Amino acid sequence: MFNNWLRHFWLRWLLILASLFCLLFIFRYPILDSVASYLIVSAPLAKADAIVVLGGDFGTRVYFACQLFKQGYAPKMVVCGGALGWRLNFAQNMRDEARFLGVPEKGIILENRSMSTWENAQLVLPIIEKNKWKKIILVSSPYHMRRAILVFEKVFRGHEIVIVPAPAWTNKYSNYNPYRWWTRQEDTAFVVLEYIKLTEYLWKRYI
Repeated sequence: MFNNWLRHFWLRWLLILASLFCLLFIFRYPILDSVASYLIVSAPLAKADAIVVLGGDFGTRVYFACQLFKQGYAPKMVVCGGALGWRLNFAQNMRDEARFLGVPEKGIILENRSMSTWENAQLVLPIIEKNKWKKIILVSSPYHMRRAILVFEKVFRGHEIVIVPAPAWTNKYSNYNPYRWWTRQEDTAFVVLEYIKLTEYLWKRYI
């Protein structure tokens, strides 16, 4: 009697597991695509007091931010990022590139000490308060946008500052594509590393 019950019990669970495996296999592409899509946060663009550009890539973010600046979305651009190399940091590098792309130096403000997304938000907040800004456009890479928004919203909580997320999409500096990301080594690295960092930030209560 017991053996018969045990046999039916394991058979039931094997059928359930087999059904789940079949469903996962059938819908594996949409599921995997949604893993990368979750990281992307965006909102309709609107005029703001400043564009805040986070350092950490090789030109896509600042290039996109410069386009927004020249289109009149904001009169100021804050470029963020600390040490990049000897006597050079991300903020200085982005400032130089922004000037080359046509943004006047008087429109650029440097935040050149941060070494993480958490420090980006912590060090940008005093700049925003000093200038009495109420609305910013936050520019970063698509795969970094979810964590960036969560961090900035936590740091800015209680300050009544509107944050408009604006992911910097593909241009001549980058070819990141969240669709079928697991088929390309570089995109896989971006997505996997971002989930590791999200887990770390949750653990540290940064988000």
